[in-house]
Amino acid sequence: MRVNGKENNKNFFENVKNIVILSFGSFGLNFMLLVYILTTSRLLIERSASVTLSSVFLFSELIIFAFTYPFFTYLYDITRSAIGRRTPYLIIFGILSSFNLTLIQKLSYISLFPLLMVIALFNFWLFLYTLAFFGMVKDKIVYHFRNIMILHIKLWEIVGSITAYLYMLNSDKVQLGIETPVGGFLFLISALTVAFFIVEDKKYKVPLSRAEKPSYNYNVIDTFRFYNLEVKDIKESMIFSLIYIYEFFILNFLKDSSFKVLSINLLLFLLGTIFAYFISLFSDNFRKIVGEKKVQNLAIIILSIAYLVFNYANIKIILGLQFFVGFLWGVILLSQLGYIVPGKSERFIIYSVVIEDDSLKPDTKKLKFFFLSFILIIVLSFILDIVGVQNASLVYSIILFSTLILEKR
Repeated sequence: MRVNGKENNKNFFENVKNIVILSFGSFGLNFMLLVYILTTSRLLIERSASVTLSSVFLFSELIIFAFTYPFFTYLYDITRSAIGRRTPYLIIFGILSSFNLTLIQKLSYISLFPLLMVIALFNFWLFLYTLAFFGMVKDKIVYHFRNIMILHIKLWEIVGSITAYLYMLNSDKVQLGIETPVGGFLFLISALTVAFFIVEDKKYKVPLSRAEKPSYNYNVIDTFRFYNLEVKDIKESMIFSLIYIYEFFILNFLKDSSFKVLSINLLLFLLGTIFAYFISLFSDNFRKIVGEKKVQNLAIIILSIAYLVFNYANIKIILGLQFFVGFLWGVILLSQLGYIVPGKSERFIIYSVVIEDDSLKPDTKKLKFFFLSFILIIVLSFILDIVGVQNASLVYSIILFSTLILEKR
């Protein structure tokens, strides 16, 4: 009995240790991502790069995910090394991503094309790192700790995002070149901490025999076939597309404002969204109310009107509305997509496939969702290039309202 008690205590502390370390990994990843999107967006806007061209490279991770996720997941799952199957990728791509991020801002004075290439390469390294990170999360989830593990990953994702905004509030004062090295260094520390202090099971260090290796039979062409997508899927993809590029949208729309004002706008928006989530966690009635179709439709209508106001308001009114707009987005997201952190920082919904599904049998419908989202982002960006980013909030308003029309069909 005493031996069993010691073993149980050992397992308990091991699970707690894994939760703490993976939470720190989530914090570092999301802190870095906010620094990345704010810095690179600012650099591209200063270069007067078209919104469409910028979006193709900034959000290329979605299309990388849609088309290469099955292959790399398969590769990761059959990998066996002396330090495990996820650990080598965490180290390699954690180092490459942090170095690449630091390099981005150092390229701020050279031509646009090399900068875009570095951004695309960074997205690829980051995709490979995040795939390994969430694979590690999946490996370390045990039945009794599943909910608390996911809760902490999400919680520290939010903390990392808020901390990044608070850090970027001083971006107007710091010397150009400081932001991305700090973000890259913190990310590197978190990545190496996960790699060296999360111990993989011994079975992942023993080479697979030929008979044990599963077959890879995913057909990439399936991702192009949209015939099985429903109207609900298209609506969710439209909403996801709008929220995924939110930081880039605000930075373009308010490009004539100081960077500190932009950061405050985005921070207030995030806090409003989190406030809606916080209420839903402690109030079943609120969660039921926001899930009703009438309430969702009303939230979309009010939000559409708010964006119309944005288009004709001064910066003080826009700043004053950000918390309220974030709260409305929280209400909409709760029903449509769940508890996600708005903008580029969101990783949990994208990599939920890794946690929830059989990684060797990817859900084709989910991959199509992200491919469609990428297409919608490019279409939105192209429209903004035509009508001008000064009308970005008007375009946002129209697209949001069109989700209601789409649902009626």
